[in-house]
Parts: sequence; C-alpha cells; structure tokens
Amino acid sequence: MNVMARLFFVWGVFLSLSVAAQFAGTPSTPEPGYPYFDTKVFSFFDETNGEPLARVYVQINNNSLTFIRNDSGFIAEIQIEVFLNERKKEYVFNRSLSKSVFVRDYASTNTPELMNTFFTDIPVEPGKYEASIFVRDKNTNKQVQHKTTFEVHESGSQKKG
Repeated sequence: MNVMARLFFVWGVFLSLSVAAQFAGTPSTPEPGYPYFDTKVFSFFDETNGEPLARVYVQINNNSLTFIRNDSGFIAEIQIEVFLNERKKEYVFNRSLSKSVFVRDYASTNTPELMNTFFTDIPVEPGKYEASIFVRDKNTNKQVQHKTTFEVHESGSQKKG
C-alpha cells in the first residue's frame, strides 16, 4: 500500500472514531457561523525527493458554516490558519488558506452529512511539533481553534502525540 493510500485509510479511521468527540464540549446542535472542525496531522516523506512533509487535514461539515446566497446557489467562505512550532530548533511556520464551499440548494447548507475536507503539505525537518489550527468563518468572523502534536523521525515513521 503506498503512502497516500495509507494516509487516507488512517484518516478515515480517525474520523469515524473522533466525530462524536469533536462536539463533546460544545452545544448539542452546532451553531452556524462557529466553524467546528476536526483536524489531523500526518508526517510522511515526499515520494519524488525524499523530503519530510507534514500534511495538515481540516474537515468541517456544512451545518458549521454560514452560507450566503449568490446567483447560482449558496457559498460559505472560510480562512484556515496553520501554525507549526518545533521547540528545540525554535522553528515556527505559518500558512494561511482561503477556501470556499459552494452548494446549489438551501437544504445542503445546514446538513451535518456533507463534509468538506481540505489539506495542505508543509515542508518540515525531523523533530517534535505542536500544530495550532484556526478556522474562521468569514461571513460571521467567528473562529474555532484546535491544537495537536506530531513527531517527524529521520526514518519516516510518525508518532502522534
């Protein structure tokens, strides 16, 4: 099984186990405009050049977003901020992503069954990292944050903290 297939398999298992936990400390019905999301970071080595990368996944369902009507449907706009910090080397990295979610019908704007998955690959060096991920709904300016840890080894094996 290649690296990408393994990453998607592990991601699927992770999501099936963690969806309920994501909303454990929040209202039983997520409020639109608060972009509740799930995140996971995996490290792997680029198949083309052998360099280590961190792949940061963010998954958010439609009922956690605020959609605005446009000519052909409804659109939600989000800002994803990723901060990586490696303490020993004082390595700090930031990446900002702007994403849009488009649906044609109103019913799709408030369903928890429609999940949106975004990811970004970030070059890293071996070490222990803390990742802080912020997602802001641009239509309400409300934000949610998650923190996680991960480790990048010389050999390419990865440990979740």
